[in-house]
Amino acid sequence: MWSLGVLLVELYLGRPLFRASSQALMVKRILSVLGPLPARAFVTGKFYTAYFGPD
Repeated sequence: MWSLGVLLVELYLGRPLFRASSQALMVKRILSVLGPLPARAFVTGKFYTAYFGPD
């Protein structure tokens, strides 16, 4: 659902909703809107360590 919502907004606006120069920056911008990830994402997230550290 999230992806569909973002896609529809981008089609309406005619630009990316979260414009960023890297994937890490895009994730940071998305989290600034959504808030922190749920605790289960730390355990089950396959790529968690690629984007998030102990800080």
